[in-house]
Amino acid sequence: MRRNSSQHHLSDETIHKIGLYKFETSKQELSIDGEIKSLTARESNILSMLISNTNELTSY
Repeated sequence: MRRNSSQHHLSDETIHKIGLYKFETSKQELSIDGEIKSLTARESNILSMLISNTNELTSY
């Protein structure tokens, strides 16, 4: 699996790009091709942790 992650900061909002997906941390939303999925707080925290520890072994 190839992971291409980048970040964009818009005021208080951080948008992470993961392949074709976009993760908006402040809104806790994951989107692809205009389809938006609201994440739970736990899902959002796990995804944020994985993004911040790319290519590293992590535990939750």
